[in-house]
Amino acid sequence: RTTIENNGKSRTWDLHPNDDEFSVRFVQNLSRKFKQFYKREVPDEIEVLQVDKIKQLRVAIKDTFHRAYLLDIRVRAHPDVLRFAYDCGLGEKNSMGFGMVRCRGESS
Repeated sequence: RTTIENNGKSRTWDLHPNDDEFSVRFVQNLSRKFKQFYKREVPDEIEVLQVDKIKQLRVAIKDTFHRAYLLDIRVRAHPDVLRFAYDCGLGEKNSMGFGMVRCRGESS
């Protein structure tokens, strides 16, 4: 999600994974959660390398619809950050079950 202020009014919307701002917000979100949990800075840089196979979904939770995406994402980061992302989830609304991760391929 991102919010923009215009003439004193806030507008919030869900970012599509193809949006230019998506990777920036993704990295900010993961960095913020890591720092809050471990009380230390993120070791090394987090980089979104690739986003593809995007499928948009509408998920109903307690009579409210939420926009969600299934996607393949390739991220480069310190192993501690990748482990944290796997354990807590990626993106927003993790407490509602969003952001689950399945690892594929090799890590380097």
